[in-house]
Amino acid sequence: MRPGLRCAVSASRRRGGQESRRTSLTTSEHRHGYQSGLRTICKGIAMKRFLSAAALFAAFASFGAHADNFDFSYTFDDSTVLTGTLSGQLNGAFVEGISDVHVFLNGTEFAGGGSLFSAAWNPTTHDWAAGAPVVSTDAALNNFIFADSNVPADFGASNYFYFLNDSSDPNAVPHVLGANLNSGQLSIDNLANNSWSLHAAPVPLPGAFLLLSSGLGLIGSVRRRRKQV
Repeated sequence: MRPGLRCAVSASRRRGGQESRRTSLTTSEHRHGYQSGLRTICKGIAMKRFLSAAALFAAFASFGAHADNFDFSYTFDDSTVLTGTLSGQLNGAFVEGISDVHVFLNGTEFAGGGSLFSAAWNPTTHDWAAGAPVVSTDAALNNFIFADSNVPADFGASNYFYFLNDSSDPNAVPHVLGANLNSGQLSIDNLANNSWSLHAAPVPLPGAFLLLSSGLGLIGSVRRRRKQV
């Protein structure tokens, strides 16, 4: 073979080898890019599922933390403030299965807090002996007493708060009364004003903060691992 022809063939082979290597490299890059993109998509889907699960867990945790706990308050016309907490289950406008009642009159807690006597007005016997108290988000529907002793059997109660609303008893005049006889405090409204409030207690901030912090920390960890891949 002539020298000139040999050089041309050799150069052609080198170009062919280089093109083959470039083609192989390009194919490898495309494959790597495809795999990388696929991993990114899978991680994105996993992250969305994680965030959805975290949001659902937070909702259930929030519900479980405060659904059965309630705060209530009433301000008498003489500016005396009565506040309290109780546990129960909200059913429409009423709270049922009431327990763990705490009452404060101008900041002073009733004796026996947590185990206070509770009942509804009995229109037949004309006393507080009608079983479960009727506690509502609507003041006009309230018919209950919370006291530090069994009022029908023991008239020695010194701490009590009640709403009397029983239209079936003509002798029972609707009114609201709060008393702490140990401190000499007594307030009465002949008709309930519009200050009555009963609402679900808020979720404690520390628990919500810890839940949010743990979720953000896990998200940050996943993102760091993604960058290292």
